[in-house]
Amino acid sequence: MNCRHCSAPLEHTFLDLGFAPPSNAYLSEADLSRCAEEYDVIVCPMSLFSLGGGHDNQIRLSFSYVTPVDIERGIASLSRFLLAEMAAKTQGKKNLNH
Repeated sequence: MNCRHCSAPLEHTFLDLGFAPPSNAYLSEADLSRCAEEYDVIVCPMSLFSLGGGHDNQIRLSFSYVTPVDIERGIASLSRFLLAEMAAKTQGKKNLNH
């Protein structure tokens, strides 16, 4: 897999979300709070850092004052959170259809 901006090969796979990645519409404020409380990762909707629109499908990860090991640990934890959220929301949709 390559970087979609510079086409350089990616060295680490964070999480393959396929063609339907979560967005601010998918993750509620309660979900983001749970990410911080249960997974020790703080993420913010990118819309909080933009005066214009168009950033509703992005999150901001802050990584000031942490080591590269902390960053890798945080990304792994965020990946576990996103997988758990996607599974829970997918299961919830399946339950609504039955």
